[in-house]
Amino acid sequence: IGLAHCETQKLIWLPACQARRDASTRLPGRNRLPSLHVCKYLAGRSVPSLSWFRFQRLLGPADGQSLHPPEKATIMVHPLDPLCAAELEIAVNAARTHQDGLRFNSVSLQEPPKAELLAFRRGGPSPPRCAALVLQLPPSDVVIEAEVDLSSGPKAAITKWKEITGVQPMLTPDDCSLAEDICKADPKVQELLRQRGITDMSLVAADPWSVHLPPREVGGARLIQTFMYLHGKSADDNAYARPLDFTPVINLNTGEVVHIDCPYGGESPELPDTDSNYHRSLVPGERPWRLDLRPLDVIQPQGPSYSVEGQLIKWQKWHIRFGFNFKEGLVLHDVGYEDGGRVRPILHRASLVEMCVPYGDPNPPYE
Repeated sequence: IGLAHCETQKLIWLPACQARRDASTRLPGRNRLPSLHVCKYLAGRSVPSLSWFRFQRLLGPADGQSLHPPEKATIMVHPLDPLCAAELEIAVNAARTHQDGLRFNSVSLQEPPKAELLAFRRGGPSPPRCAALVLQLPPSDVVIEAEVDLSSGPKAAITKWKEITGVQPMLTPDDCSLAEDICKADPKVQELLRQRGITDMSLVAADPWSVHLPPREVGGARLIQTFMYLHGKSADDNAYARPLDFTPVINLNTGEVVHIDCPYGGESPELPDTDSNYHRSLVPGERPWRLDLRPLDVIQPQGPSYSVEGQLIKWQKWHIRFGFNFKEGLVLHDVGYEDGGRVRPILHRASLVEMCVPYGDPNPPYE
């Protein structure tokens, strides 16, 4: 998988190396980056053929031979290609060298200016590869916007380091896991659960959501609220069938529950005792599978009508370069159409930058 992924990226992994977890190369948040040994970090250099490496990886070297390629090939990186694993590691290490105690909110490609991309499309030089980072310094509320120039490889230079106050970056999957851990470990939350006859914390689900109108006394902090649910007999059970009647609010930077909404007051309602499961291992115990469906086969005997070359899709005379980022999701670049022997430009860049999903309840805690 590593070889196939990196064929359109900027590096080649040594085929005999193993991925290992290394405390010195942590990814943003609490997850760790598998430290893969790099055969050669590329910047438009000539490199060994990946196809040859893959072939030798499958068959192994013959007696008296070594894993050295018979010829050279060149792999180019487009300026809009997402950051590869080595570039991510370089950017993270550069930030850690500059500042201790960082929490990484996001690391992504800093897209080159439009003028540089247009010049590159006309045959000009490739713009330098840069990474954009959003960083935090807990327990403070300081947010840092940084940029790292990756063009010099492991000796990458930080070209921007701006501290910002009065704002909060996006919530990440790590934040959601952290919020659930803080919530379930809090004595006040545990007491409310005991009052409802719940003592097995492994069956408690704390579902993290953003906070829009927090209580005035805790406003301005890095907050997240958790809607509470209870699994039935196992963690695979559909917890949404058993909602609980209180909502803790957590300060992620200080690691504490700072407020608990009990919007209904009085005596807690009884929990539903009916299961409503969708997990394949639990459905047969509640209702039979449908057996009246006929097979649906989708086949393309001559192959697909499109091709994918790295981040470039070609389909029915359309050329679409695609990418992703943490803020917009899917981004389309350089959309063009083959017309009269040339690719006519249609769109330089397109994305769905905002989506609003109104739940229609103006009451706490949904407002």
